[in-house]
Amino acid sequence: MRPRQWTKNVLVLAVPLAAGALDEQGTIADVALAVVVFTLVSIATYCLNDIVDAERDRKHPVKCHRPIASGEVTAFSAALVGVGATAAAIVLSFLLPLSFGLVAGTYLLWTTLYSLLLKHLVIVDLLGLGSGFLLRAIAGAAVVEVRPSSWFLLTVAAGSILAASGKRLAELRAGGDSRPVIREYNESFLVQVVVVASACSLMGYALWALGDVQPTVTAPVAAELTLVPVLYGVLRYLLLVSRGAGESPEDLLTSDRGLIAAASIFAVLSALAFYA
Repeated sequence: MRPRQWTKNVLVLAVPLAAGALDEQGTIADVALAVVVFTLVSIATYCLNDIVDAERDRKHPVKCHRPIASGEVTAFSAALVGVGATAAAIVLSFLLPLSFGLVAGTYLLWTTLYSLLLKHLVIVDLLGLGSGFLLRAIAGAAVVEVRPSSWFLLTVAAGSILAASGKRLAELRAGGDSRPVIREYNESFLVQVVVVASACSLMGYALWALGDVQPTVTAPVAAELTLVPVLYGVLRYLLLVSRGAGESPEDLLTSDRGLIAAASIFAVLSALAFYA
């Protein structure tokens, strides 16, 4: 079920937070429920992924310890958990706007397709990984029925491609993954993708923070200052990737002191900008 990766579902909070909607009556409960739905859907996806990848995972020095690959959990048991999580997510989705349910359903179908096919296609696997993050942000917008800024979506999309390409670069430098698609990349290409994605994410965020979001914030200066921890965070992540880290982006975000500090400062400035 990979609880460490549930942190990715915090992205559902992004648009409601930026829209200043979290202090509206009932919104916090709806957004929290949306995070739970996406956590359940991601659990179903991880179960399917580990069932499909069990043979390959057994050949990997780290992934061989996953429950199904190691034999601790049977594929049938994992399938039951996945089906149960999917059923629970569908039931809970009926308590939220229809548009959210459609996005959550799209995410489930897309991640299923990714687990079965897309992750084996060079470049498409990067886009597939990135799309999951983007759909989370769009789902958050659907909950509060807010149209997200194009620059904000560019930031999320480029940031997700940055995380995906950094992951593949770390896997390649580690000697290649058990999946053949890793061997179709080369270091030069992935470094270029990392550079382009980081530049696009910073540009998108700057245009959003200095332009689109300004009319909606209560403290414009605080919104502008969020550029500092965002810039530091991206540069810090690039430094870590250059050192060989990045194979598990979610672990970096919860273990690296520099990234934790940047995220904390960003959270404080965002709270001041939208809720002061």
